[in-house]
Amino acid sequence: GIRFDVKEYIVQVSTIQAQGLSPNLAGDMTWLMCAAVSKNFVYEDVEKSSTTALIAGLCCAIIMSVLVTLSVILVTRPIRVLQHDMMKIGNFEWNFLKKSYDKHSIFTELSNLQGGFSKLLKAVRSFSLFVPTSLVAKVVRANKIAEIGMVRKRVTILFCDIESFTSISEQLEDSVLLMMLSDFLTIMSGIIDQYGGTVDKYIGDCIMAFWNAPDPVDQHPDAACVCALKCLHALEELNFIWSLSASGIPEIKMRIGIHTGHARVGNLGSHTRLSYTAIGDNVNLASRLEGLNKRYMSRILVSHDTVLETVNGDLLFQPLEHVAVKGRHGFTLVYELLGFSSELEEIRRDMALVFTQAFDQYTVGEPLRALGFLDEYDRLHGELSPGIVDINAQRLRAQCQELVENGVPENWQPGTVMDEK
Repeated sequence: GIRFDVKEYIVQVSTIQAQGLSPNLAGDMTWLMCAAVSKNFVYEDVEKSSTTALIAGLCCAIIMSVLVTLSVILVTRPIRVLQHDMMKIGNFEWNFLKKSYDKHSIFTELSNLQGGFSKLLKAVRSFSLFVPTSLVAKVVRANKIAEIGMVRKRVTILFCDIESFTSISEQLEDSVLLMMLSDFLTIMSGIIDQYGGTVDKYIGDCIMAFWNAPDPVDQHPDAACVCALKCLHALEELNFIWSLSASGIPEIKMRIGIHTGHARVGNLGSHTRLSYTAIGDNVNLASRLEGLNKRYMSRILVSHDTVLETVNGDLLFQPLEHVAVKGRHGFTLVYELLGFSSELEEIRRDMALVFTQAFDQYTVGEPLRALGFLDEYDRLHGELSPGIVDINAQRLRAQCQELVENGVPENWQPGTVMDEK
């Protein structure tokens, strides 16, 4: 190649032997034949074809990279979401799931995986409605199959039900009764859960719950008592809501019994069906206390064992009677939980103090002193609720008068044996 006048040429040189080409030229001669062609003329089409091929190749590579990236995103992103949601399900954090799983991936395998996960999610959610969530979480964390077994543990047990539920149910249509029960159980169960309790079971309109199992609860007697008061307040709101509707639901009242003691807690049942529950004498006592509210016309009855373990000074208790409930030996001192002291009128707090003084004097065998305190109690009660009889004060007065008339027996211990639930 040579360059001439800024252009490049391709040159081909050949030699030619010339003999006798012309009479004027003597002898043999060697000729050089030179052919020159512009380089642009030769390579122009080749360069154009190479450039086109290069551009086409780059475009194909870019398109393939984009398609591969999109494919990776479409596959890996749903898998990461699945991984995230699996971790949340393991912690029972339903509200933090990233996907509803109503729609599945366009990839068959991934779609099947999402469909299976959706079924698993619904199954675990449904399972948690039948069994306490904390228990389900504990089983999942243990990574083993639940089995029959119970442990002895100190718990606080609560029973509550609707007063005169049988007669109320006869007045209402089935749909209205179902709505009323659903509202009642939903609200009360939510409050129990809020204060760390475990709803054991529903027995018609009755709720059985306990504290300090399966997970420990600090100051569980206080938690149960506060929960009971909050339940009463919530029932007042429910009654107000029902009164605004045309459902015909009458004003309902509830009774609550609370007791603290040791019980067997764990999985009870058969090899094909288990129930997480608490059993034992102390569970029965809590149930009996709930029923005893009828005797005292009270709303919340609490055992002496529970009162002894409470540390919340704002809870106001009033002793009522030593009783031996049906089916149980030994007497239990029963208290009425009146409410939060800070929310009660001063005169009501004074009445509770005076009644407690009267009860204490009766308990130690000093009926005359007890009657003196009862006179003061009646005066205060007359100011607060004129014309209304306090049956508990009447009962205690009658018990004191009996001791005055017959004398206090030697080694006397106060107590009433109940012959019905």
